[in-house]
Amino acid sequence: MKDIIDLAQVYNTNTVSRQYLIPWISEKLGIHDNYVIVHCDIIHKPLSVINRFDTIILDASHNPMDDIKAFRGRVQTFIDKHKNKKVIVLSDDANEQYYTSYFHLPYSQLVYPIEEKPIKYKFSCLNSVPKIHRLITLNKIYQHNLQDSVFHSFLWDKQQHSRNHLQSDYWKQDIIDFIDEYEYFMQTIQHKCPIIIDDIKIPYLNDHTVSSPAYNETALNVITESSCVRLFFSEKTWKPIYSGQLFLSINAPGSIKKLEQFGFDVFRDLIDHSYDEETDLVKRVNSCVNEMGRLNDDIVDIYHRTALRRKNNFLHLQSNEFKQLVEISV
Repeated sequence: MKDIIDLAQVYNTNTVSRQYLIPWISEKLGIHDNYVIVHCDIIHKPLSVINRFDTIILDASHNPMDDIKAFRGRVQTFIDKHKNKKVIVLSDDANEQYYTSYFHLPYSQLVYPIEEKPIKYKFSCLNSVPKIHRLITLNKIYQHNLQDSVFHSFLWDKQQHSRNHLQSDYWKQDIIDFIDEYEYFMQTIQHKCPIIIDDIKIPYLNDHTVSSPAYNETALNVITESSCVRLFFSEKTWKPIYSGQLFLSINAPGSIKKLEQFGFDVFRDLIDHSYDEETDLVKRVNSCVNEMGRLNDDIVDIYHRTALRRKNNFLHLQSNEFKQLVEISV
C-alpha cells in the first residue's frame, strides 16, 4: 500500500495540491510509495510527521527563488536537519537535475481553443506583477519608440496582489541596483499606468487561456518571465508556443538555448537571440528590444513564412517526448 503524504494539504497552505506531482515523481524518479512531499514554504514548521518516511520530496518548483543564496541556505538547513533521510529537491531552475515546470498547461484545444484570427499586431508584451526586468523592458520599448508596434500591458498597481510589489522587502534591492531605470520609469511612463490592453471592465488577467489578441492576433510575443535570475519557465513561455507565435524571451541567460534542448525551433535563422547570452540585465533587455526594432518591418512576413515551423512547435509542445523531458502529466 502506498504511503504518500502531501504536507501542503496537511497544513492547509492554500496552495495547489502537490498530488499532481505524484505521477511525475513515479515516472521520472522511480519512487512509487513511502514518501512525503514538503512544500518549501513550510520547511520552517515542526514537521514531526515526516519522521516515519525515508524519502522526502522537497518541492521548490512552484516559484523562482531570486535570492539564491538565502534560498539555498534554507534548503541546506533542512537537509542537514534530516541527514538520516534521502531528500530530493524539485528545483525552480531548468538547469537543475530535478526540474519540473510547475505552471503547466493542459495542451488541449478542447480546453483552450485557439481562435484563428488575422494578424493585427506585430509584437505583444504582457506584464502584470511589476518586476524589475519587466519595468526595464517597458523602458526600452519606449526609449526605442516601439510602443506603437507593441500591443502591451503594464498593470503596475492595478491588481491588489501586485501593489507596491517592487517596494516590498524582497524586491526593494532591485530598485537600488537599477535606480536609473526605476527613476526613468517613474518620471516618464508611470503616469500612463495601468496600461491595459482589453476592455477596462475585463482587464487581462494572468491565466492559462490564449483568448487575448496578444496571442491570437499578434505575430511575435515578447516573453517577460517570472524571473530574470533563475531559468524558470511558466505559462508565459508555453502560451505563445501553444498559440503558434514567434517569440523573444526575457528570462535568465540561456533560456533560448534551453528551449532548443527541449526540442523547440527558436527560428535562429530569422531571429537574432544573441541577447539571451548577455549576463548584464540592462544590456540583455536593450539587445532584445534592439532585435524587435530590426524585425519591426518584416515580422508579419516572417510570421507567415514560418507557418509550418510554428505548427511543428505547437505539436511538439503537446507531444509525449516533450512531456517526458519537462512536463507534468496531470
